[in-house]
Amino acid sequence: MSQPSLILLFDHDRVWLTDSKWLPFSALKLPQHITAIEGTAWWKVQVINIDYNTNHAFVEVLSYNTGVQPIPDDGYPNDAWCEVIETIGFRALKTFELLRTLPARHGAGDGSEFLNQPELPQPSARPDLSISPDTFPLPDPPLQFSDHPDSYPNEPTPKQEPLRVFSDTFSVWVKNIRFKLGCVALDYFLKPLGINTEVTISNHDLREEFDAVKNYFANVLGTKRITVEVRFEVQGTRIVKCEAWSAEIARINRQMIDSVKFEFVGDFTRRKLHLDVDKSLFTSDQLFDALTEKGMKGRAFYDNDFDLMNDLLKISGTKHYRNLRYLSDRHQHKVMRLRFILRPFSFIFLLSGDRDYHLVWETLDTEEATYVWHIPQDREKARLMLRKIEDIINVVKVQGKTAYISTASDQYHRIYHDYSDLVDGFLKWKAELESVLT
Repeated sequence: MSQPSLILLFDHDRVWLTDSKWLPFSALKLPQHITAIEGTAWWKVQVINIDYNTNHAFVEVLSYNTGVQPIPDDGYPNDAWCEVIETIGFRALKTFELLRTLPARHGAGDGSEFLNQPELPQPSARPDLSISPDTFPLPDPPLQFSDHPDSYPNEPTPKQEPLRVFSDTFSVWVKNIRFKLGCVALDYFLKPLGINTEVTISNHDLREEFDAVKNYFANVLGTKRITVEVRFEVQGTRIVKCEAWSAEIARINRQMIDSVKFEFVGDFTRRKLHLDVDKSLFTSDQLFDALTEKGMKGRAFYDNDFDLMNDLLKISGTKHYRNLRYLSDRHQHKVMRLRFILRPFSFIFLLSGDRDYHLVWETLDTEEATYVWHIPQDREKARLMLRKIEDIINVVKVQGKTAYISTASDQYHRIYHDYSDLVDGFLKWKAELESVLT
């Protein structure tokens, strides 16, 4: 007969198989840092095999779900034979779905979530709707699978070794930790076993992309080393459980990540770049690739041009904040990506008028005039004009604006900024700009 399905209901630090049968997280082959979750979740699993000698079930997850399981009309009642199950192994868990449905419980700020913490009160009953008394029939004795290591029914059960506990407090360089999805990882030498092992510290605000900019996290944390408290439970030569905590890693939250991002952006306009001599215009991707430090990858924070530009405006205190906001709102992003210029730090926008396209060069902070070039509404002509503007900017850098202005044959306008207190300089600039957008 076919093997039955089960509903596993995860509730804080235990998983329910039936109304009365539950297992601790340590009885499941899950990542070591998941010892308890916030709230509840449920997985529907297909039983692949049950080893009745060791009471071990090997299953495959059919669906990952959050909350409390709604009982369907036909029901998924777990049978009384679940009472024999003591441990559960899983085939090919999906990492994203695992972290989405089983978010590890956030630790307290002083590390008490695992060091000498008293037992929290636990629920006395499974937190879902009552389950129909109908049960699956007891399955036939299962076939033995020789192609997976989770079940060896013909081997005698080994004698249980006594459980030993080892604790340690140590420091590690930030440059030597690895940012991953939902945690950081580091290498640790466990002296009692004489082995190197990976220790993970949970923090669900972290992503793998942050590993490329971890030097900025060190700057915002105010330290290049973090202190780690670790606790191992060992049985024989096997690590049964590992828990780790760091005050510095616990401090990293969304607000700190924003601070790290602004630290990155604040450093952005001052960095020396590996530039092609003739290169003046950059997309954000090209700009990140040109950064001197290998570890400085803006893609950790930005996946589009406008988020980068908006953060530049937030922290720069630019004179042209309102002008750039206006141009950003009107930029034809479906036709052309925003272009950045490093010296002076500025932007090239593409605006559309009734008949023509208009390429607009506006600076971030310098008191330069706004330059506007006019071309027919044709993407190929816009692309060619953008290339020509790059040549113009190179000429301006070497020979100055006067050399270009005196020889320019292109149709363009210059719009000056009025910084006096007598008028609203932005409104005056906006009116003049709109008068030339045909």
